[in-house]
Amino acid sequence: MNSRSAELKARLAVRHAGLFNARHRIGARVLYIATPGADPVPTRTSSEAFELAGRSLVYVRHTLDPVETDSLYAIPLALTPPAQGYAAARGRLLRAVLVFAGGFATAVAVALLMPPAKATAPEHIVIDCFEPGDAPAEVEGESGRAQA
Repeated sequence: MNSRSAELKARLAVRHAGLFNARHRIGARVLYIATPGADPVPTRTSSEAFELAGRSLVYVRHTLDPVETDSLYAIPLALTPPAQGYAAARGRLLRAVLVFAGGFATAVAVALLMPPAKATAPEHIVIDCFEPGDAPAEVEGESGRAQA
């Protein structure tokens, strides 16, 4: 193979890798056919496609070596699980309501199990304050001199 054909092959592989990357993101579900006639295996891509030695390659899960992008196919809509729609949304809403109700019940139970707070009756509360214009009486020993 001469250098011109190798260069052309490399440019085509780069273009093919670019097209693959435009169609499939990292983590996209694809069908991998290892050899002609083998059963397709559903898997996911784990890297972007790249060119190596004139071939367009990509890493997929559960393989150590990169595979050619020509052996990967998009999963047909007939094989994808149907959209759950209303039933799935209803299930998520029910779970959220149950979690909220459980948390609320737990908070009420904790509040009921706590002992009541101890309080002092208002008649027994003493507030030491001076009327406006009154001077505080000095206590003997605080100021160092006693007043008679």
